[in-house]
Amino acid sequence: MELEQDANTMELTIYIRMEISLHQQAELNGRQGTLHS
Repeated sequence: MELEQDANTMELTIYIRMEISLHQQAELNGRQGTLHS
């Protein structure tokens, strides 16, 4: 049970990190876009 809980937490952490990096990447792309235009 504890192992399963850890696996779920790990998955959630990875998912959140992916969401954050996607958001940061979008922000960077947005800034570059405004710089270029």
